[in-house]
Amino acid sequence: MSWLGGILPSARMLRMTVLYGDRKRMDDPIPRCADAVSRVHSLMNKVTMAKVRGKLVIIWSITCFICLLVTARQLSISMVTVKTSTRSTQTVPPTAFLPTAFLPTMNVTNAAIPGPPIVVLTSTNAGFLKLTENLLESIKRTTSSANITLIAEDEQSYSYLTNRSELYPGLRVQMTDTGLTTSKKLLIGTKTYKQFIKKRARYILQFLQSGVAVLFADSDTFWVKDPFKDFEGEFDFAAHNEEKPPKRPIFCAGFAYYRPTENTLRLVKEWVQLLDTTDRNTMDQVVLNRLINREIQKEVPGLKIKTLDPNQYPDGRLDYRIPGWKEPRYDEITVVHLSYIRGYNAKVQKFRELGWWLV
Repeated sequence: MSWLGGILPSARMLRMTVLYGDRKRMDDPIPRCADAVSRVHSLMNKVTMAKVRGKLVIIWSITCFICLLVTARQLSISMVTVKTSTRSTQTVPPTAFLPTAFLPTMNVTNAAIPGPPIVVLTSTNAGFLKLTENLLESIKRTTSSANITLIAEDEQSYSYLTNRSELYPGLRVQMTDTGLTTSKKLLIGTKTYKQFIKKRARYILQFLQSGVAVLFADSDTFWVKDPFKDFEGEFDFAAHNEEKPPKRPIFCAGFAYYRPTENTLRLVKEWVQLLDTTDRNTMDQVVLNRLINREIQKEVPGLKIKTLDPNQYPDGRLDYRIPGWKEPRYDEITVVHLSYIRGYNAKVQKFRELGWWLV
């Protein structure tokens, strides 16, 4: 503010000089005018400099503020990048990303099967409620003492199935803790559908890590007989092959049995990791079969696979389009899976045609 102190006296002096003039120069008007003009110029220069300084201060302040914003933004991006790169390069145990809530009910187990306790696992949302009820009703009619854990992916299905859980012995309904899904019917191949079905790998792994064998069943399956007799013996993973030999097998993830062995745990852990990283937008069954075929091609495969009898476990790819396929094989059928039948209404209609719609 020192410059302002100099301006005020000069201004007062200029005013007095202009009004009264310099007494010593009263008789000399030309020097008096020149002096006044000089003082005015000096004052104007000081005022101009003050304005310039003020503008410079404002510009400097704005520049500093912008620099701070840019620096903060870059720091934030750097922190995210470091966090992401650390997560992708370090070997993080898959269990660190898994829910811990899904523990099996142990009061109802199938005592006829030796080995670890078994849980029948499925998941649903409101869009598939009737298909899910049809599955539960079919399991109930086999008189199988199945221990069923049903994971509801939205609040509507959770509320509805919880209120009806007493109708199905051994059923436990749990709400997902990995993010709610839409209550609408999902179309195969859409992003929402992929996000919906990829969760099951996490659920399966959680049970396996608890020492529980898992029979995963999609809501569009129907149990004609108790399937547990087919899961005896020494193996790690059992499923139906959707291809006919000698073609490379495509195992159906919609109805598959997982034993809690080291080989199975290793397989499912890698499955979960890939679905969380490089294969976020890939169908879970595609990723699973890639891993299984890699095991098959080894000279000494570690994973022991049991292929379910296609006559007992028919699917929509090989059977349902053939007229009259059901009658000659009816006594053999154990579980039907409406794979490759696209759309909720089409699945319901097919179950009605086959005489397996119970709700």
